[in-house]
Formats: sequence, C-alpha cells, structure tokens
Amino acid sequence: MPVKDYLKRRQGMKDPFDRRIGFIGVALVFENMQKDGKAWQEIKPTLDHLLRSNDVWAQAPFLYAQLAYRYGIKNDLKVEFQRINKKYGALPIALELDMHILEWADQHNYALLRDIFMVAALEALVQVCKKYKLDDKTPIIETELAKYHPIPNTLQEAQEYEDTGLLRD
Repeated sequence: MPVKDYLKRRQGMKDPFDRRIGFIGVALVFENMQKDGKAWQEIKPTLDHLLRSNDVWAQAPFLYAQLAYRYGIKNDLKVEFQRINKKYGALPIALELDMHILEWADQHNYALLRDIFMVAALEALVQVCKKYKLDDKTPIIETELAKYHPIPNTLQEAQEYEDTGLLRD
C-alpha cells in the first residue's frame, strides 16, 4: 500500500499524550511484581527518544505502539498484533515473558529486570517495523537491540548475570 494511503488513515487520530510507545502488564499466571512500573519509567524515555529522533512512525498508519507484556510461563517474543485504534492511533501489540524469571529479577537483580523489558520492547519494535514495511527504520532499532544480550530463558541463565543487566560491555 502506498505511503499516502497510510497517511490518509492517520487523519482524525489524536493521541492526547503525544506518545510513541506505551506499556501495560497483564498477568497470565499469579505474580507478585513490585518494580515493573519503575523499570518501564526508566526505559520509556530512552525508547521514546529513539522513536522521535529517528521519526520512526512517520510513515506508519498509527501514532504509537501500545505494548502489553504478558506475564506467563515462557518467553515468547513473537508479537501478537491487534487492530489499530482509529480514534487515538494506538497499535496494540503483545508478547509473553516468563514470570519466574521476572519475579526472580524483581527480587534480586533490578538491572536485569529493566533490561528484559528493554530487550522485549526493542524486539517488538523490530517486528512492527517489518510488518509495516518501515525498512529504513528497522536498522536503527536493530542497532540499539545489538547492545544487549538475549533475554534469559531459564532461571539458571538469569542467575548467571548476578548484579548486572543484559547490556553488553
């Protein structure tokens, strides 16, 4: 679909908060997280700056991505897309993170918790760029993603990070 058609679809959309990305947590299993909101507050300015300074959503048919972190039983970073909200311009997307690893990081390694959310968000943004054919913007996000190690898939892998996060040296 030509870019002009995408931009026509954006007409009438208005985000009252002028966001580029938003977060929400959804518990699929019982959870007792204390610091997820704090972690989101730390990563949001970084991601917002990345998206704004590179004008990533300029050619997209939405104004911002609303990422739902689903706290579940496994790490599944394949993004599930929903319909764009025509009034506010939100693109609802979701992925699943392993609650056992998140809870351990919440209690023992805050840097790891924060970086898990960051890596998951960057992975989601790469998939959004690919789906909406924002090919010139994908490398920008992939470059940022390359600064981090992958998300640990087991509790043992998470414990190996001790007091560090996923940021590469």
